[in-house]
Amino acid sequence: MGDTNVVASPSEKYGGAPFDFNNAKWYHDFLEKSLLMEIQSKGGTYTWSNQRCEEDEICEKLDKVMSSLEWNFIFPKAIAIIDVPIASDHTPIVLLINGVTKRESNSGGPKSSYGSGIEKSLEKTKSRQMT
Repeated sequence: MGDTNVVASPSEKYGGAPFDFNNAKWYHDFLEKSLLMEIQSKGGTYTWSNQRCEEDEICEKLDKVMSSLEWNFIFPKAIAIIDVPIASDHTPIVLLINGVTKRESNSGGPKSSYGSGIEKSLEKTKSRQMT
């Protein structure tokens, strides 16, 4: 999980310089050669903003969660929740390894606090390891 500094598709960018197809190709080639895949995300569209207004605003999805095929096989319901910006130009991402919890899916969208979902995921992981 981290700041890749790459916009992978035109839908991951708003404002600023035009979308860079060469950088996106490099990123997708890197994922393929490294046998990595991006974990599905929900919540906000962008993970970074220059925090300016109107015509000077730039928003991009620079932060992503990637996994190996093996990891994805172990945690097939994993999902990255793009949370609400707090005090940075980057938005926090919460990784739920057992998918969206019932509380979140019934609420019509993600909340800014995922403590109970994380705790449930950790409990399930611990019980898997013990069996």
